[in-house]
Amino acid sequence: MAIFVVHFIYRYLVISGNSLLKTFNSWKIILWLLIPISSFLIWFSVGAFLSRPTLKYTEFIRKDFRRVFHEDVGNFLYLGGFSAPSNGVGSLVSLIAIEVLFVSVVLSFVLIITFGSKCYLCILRFTRNKSRSSKSLQSQLFFALVIQTIIPAVLMHFPVAVKIAWSMFSDGIGEYCALVSMAIAIYPAIDPLPYFFIIPHYRKAICGKVLFWY
Repeated sequence: MAIFVVHFIYRYLVISGNSLLKTFNSWKIILWLLIPISSFLIWFSVGAFLSRPTLKYTEFIRKDFRRVFHEDVGNFLYLGGFSAPSNGVGSLVSLIAIEVLFVSVVLSFVLIITFGSKCYLCILRFTRNKSRSSKSLQSQLFFALVIQTIIPAVLMHFPVAVKIAWSMFSDGIGEYCALVSMAIAIYPAIDPLPYFFIIPHYRKAICGKVLFWY
């Protein structure tokens, strides 16, 4: 998700001609790369230090785990912890972990929407006095941008947010949590498709290849 945020910021800098675009062609690109690296370190730290398995929690979920997945929890590695107030300090640690992850998901989505909107406004200004073909191209790029915003929202942000929100209410989505991992896994394969099917030159090339194979 953090990489996708940098991707949208880069698009905005390109379309707007912002001077910060030069930072991607110098040593300062390291600063941009630190954004996803920092996000990784935050998620890793939450998993390794705030959500690591404990004997008490393992015994607590053993029965439910067997009921939902028909397996013993001892055969798996998991991340989690108590979130009910009755569990004292352990619940506070888990709630902090959940809130950190939830904030990171929401922040990622807000930044994507913000820079996606900025890209849209730049495209409108750019096409105001341009030719019909230029307007058509920019319109195609914008619709591809919109779809590429919807895809991660549906496949990454929404499922992860739902999964985290459910756990905040001392509940879970059970066996359906596997769908979250599957949705995130298929995202990279689906992400480039809008350009292939919305932009006519790409679409014609793909259709020509398919017809050639048949």
